[in-house]
Amino acid sequence: MLPRHQQHTLVALVVAHYALGCGFLRATTGLKIAALHGLLWFVALRVLDARVDGTARGAEVVRVIAFATYFGFSVAMLYGRDAMKFLTNWCLLVHVCYFAIAHTTPFDGFARVAHATGLCAAYSIYWGFLTASAFGGGVPAEILIAAREEPHTELAVSAFVGWIHSSPPLFYLADACLRGPELQKLYAGRRFSSLAIGMSLFFLFGQAWECFHPNTIEVYCAPEAVWRARGRAFGRALGLDAERLSKREATIFRLGEDVAWSWTVKSGGVLGGAVAVCLFDALVLRRRAKLD
Repeated sequence: MLPRHQQHTLVALVVAHYALGCGFLRATTGLKIAALHGLLWFVALRVLDARVDGTARGAEVVRVIAFATYFGFSVAMLYGRDAMKFLTNWCLLVHVCYFAIAHTTPFDGFARVAHATGLCAAYSIYWGFLTASAFGGGVPAEILIAAREEPHTELAVSAFVGWIHSSPPLFYLADACLRGPELQKLYAGRRFSSLAIGMSLFFLFGQAWECFHPNTIEVYCAPEAVWRARGRAFGRALGLDAERLSKREATIFRLGEDVAWSWTVKSGGVLGGAVAVCLFDALVLRRRAKLD
């Protein structure tokens, strides 16, 4: 398995991810949940270190857990009320695709694109959610009211919403730690093109999802009056027709009055995803290439 210092670094990153991802209602609640996840990952890594021989088997354990978890939730979400209106839940299918197929497929091109798309999706959704939370959105108002009135509800909402946004980046992080040499060989000679294709596919996937939702302000429960006004002002600054903007018909991207909110969240998500991709390239792909 991993050396002890890498295990400790991974646990620290787990705590940091969950502290941010679960702290959208209250920072102290996020820290409590993050500490619990950190302890669980610490114990799990020590158990794997003691019982699993080699990183290949450890990577297979991570793959099976990730696939089973996201496949189960994807099926459950399909039957959940309004669950599939969120881009986050659609991206679970992208993770299922990578962890189910890409590890075993003989087609390297498919595996590269599946990994790059899933990596971009995981980190873009995570940072997009943090951006939305910072600007007053992310969770339905009725859930926020119930969470603030009942401590147990607050804990449950913070734990679930934080987990569904924070866990995908961590599975890709663990996968990179355990399968670094394999990923370096997989991307050999095609690093830039594969990562660029992955980012582009996720962006197009997100744009297509957005076109089917007339108002992302409502989807992500942002303060509607504020962001509609900002959207109209932003549209005027861009020279967009007000009537077409109100009908969500402005430009080929079908921009609407939620354009300011959409682009704010999208900017945070895309920037976070781009930084994650650059770090993956620098710390996993190019670093290992130099070592080899």
